[in-house]
Order: sequence, then C-alpha cells, then structure tokens
Amino acid sequence: KHIAVTRRVNSFNENIFLVNIATQDAQQLSLGEEDIVGLTWHADGKRLVYAAQRADKRQGYVLNVETGAKSEIDVDGFSYPKFSRDSQELFYQKRSEKYHLTSLELSGDIVSVPFPIIESTDSHHYPHYSETAKKIAYVSNESGFYELWIADAQGQNRKQATFLKKSIRYPHWSHDGSRIAFLAPNEEETQDRIYIYDLATEKLSILKSPHNSHNRPTWSFDDKAIITAIYASEYTDLHAIDIASGESKRLTYSGARYGIMTSPTTLLFTQENTGLWQKELNSDNPPLNKVSGDKFRTTYSWAHTNNGVYFIRT
Repeated sequence: KHIAVTRRVNSFNENIFLVNIATQDAQQLSLGEEDIVGLTWHADGKRLVYAAQRADKRQGYVLNVETGAKSEIDVDGFSYPKFSRDSQELFYQKRSEKYHLTSLELSGDIVSVPFPIIESTDSHHYPHYSETAKKIAYVSNESGFYELWIADAQGQNRKQATFLKKSIRYPHWSHDGSRIAFLAPNEEETQDRIYIYDLATEKLSILKSPHNSHNRPTWSFDDKAIITAIYASEYTDLHAIDIASGESKRLTYSGARYGIMTSPTTLLFTQENTGLWQKELNSDNPPLNKVSGDKFRTTYSWAHTNNGVYFIRT
C-alpha cells in the first residue's frame, strides 16, 4: 500500500518520504539528513531500516513508520541495508571513506610521488592554496561536520575557522588572500548560501545573492564579486554576484558550470565534458575552445596557474 522513497531538495538535504500508492499522498519520515545511503523494509511492514551519511560518516537507523520512533544501529560505516526475503537476515555494506591532503613536487628533475601533508583518521578535502596568504583552506570532518579549516603550506598550524555545525564545501581564496568563499546550506537546509570568511577579523558574512541554488564559488579578478554557477528553472550558467550590492550578472549562455577569472576581463570556464573555454567579458565575440573535449573532459578538477592549467584526464 505504501512505497518509501527519498527526495533530494539540494546537495545538502535528502530525506525519506512514505507515499500512499493509491492516493499518492506523501508523508515525510526523516528530517535533517544530508544523504540517504540505502533503505529497506522489515517484513512486518511497519519498520524501515536505512542508512544516512553526514560529512562522510555513515550511521544506520531503524524507523517505525507508524509511531516515528527511531533507534540507531551501532555499526560503523553501515550502508545499503537489505533484508533477505527467505531468512529475513539483514545484509549491509560496511563502508568507510577517508580523504587526505597531499602535495606533489613539480619542479624537481626526478619524478616524485604524492606526499601526505594532512592525514588522520578523519577526512580532509577540497583544498585550495593561496600563494598570497601562503595558506591552505580546506574542509575537515573532525567535529562531525565538514567545517572550514586553515593550515600553512606544509599542513602545520591547523586551525578550525568555522563552527556552523553543518557541512560546508568548496572553499576558495580571494586573489589578495584576505578572504575565503565557500558553499553551505541555510538554516533549514532547503537552500544553499555562499559564505565569506574574513581572515583578519575571523568573521563570517553571507553573500547577498538573489538566487537560491549556487555552485562552487570563485572570485572576480578584483575580488569585488563572486563567480558561481546559478541553477535556474530555465538554465544553468555562470553569474557574477557583486559582494557589496548583491547584484547578479549573467556571464555565460552555454551551460557553464565552473569558471575562474585569469585577468580583469578574461574568464576560463568549463561546461559538462566539453573541454576548456575562454570568454572575454568585454567583447561580444563567442567563447573560444582552448582545449578540446576529447582531451579535457573534467568539469571541476582543474586549476589555473601562471604556468598553465592542470587538470585530471580520464
């Protein structure tokens, strides 16, 4: 009579709903989950066993759909449960994800291997290095949430910068090394917001954006605006959002997902698996395809430096 389904509001929010097959009425069963990683019905039809992931840490639960009572399953890494139809034994995957930060020497004459700079039993990822500040911004789940952390170039003198108690993503330094922009959910986790952390004052501010759904933030060349993909109902493309006024200006018209300013007027950007593109913002000329899609297929795993663009090739 019922089917249990998951519904995702955004990349920070996914929950379980009970749908009456006859009436199609839906009742929300879980609240505040970030990712649902498997669910299965008990034979009695009254209980669901499901797994949820927050900040890459997985937890199992037994949920009574009639009373709403929920209890935890004390198994580390509990994921993708499934009851056997014949024996009613519960099978599951035990999965633990650990991410570490490493560096790779590029200037030596001898080929080097990646060297770990921040490695522990917790996960650390999305590193972004500022040549100006001589520091790395990254996220770590040491607190149970992916919060913003800052360390020096060797991974030492680590410091937790935010205490939002929610999972943040994609920290990116301003060109002058004074601020860090990142993406995080709003209080209700129904929308996302771009936050800006000031290194000197250690204070957070929220970008005054007219949009509800953003992607990985970067900075305009003068650090006065945030460059981010906007997910609208009609399109997805890059916008520049003025930090002072919140005014949003569309920059691309081709489904761009991620962009980096390399000069006051030059935007390097990627679409989905179609190569690397360059657009002059003060010109009406169409964008140039700098690297073809057969060689450059990544959307986000690339970085621009004075020596060129480094990217993952798959």
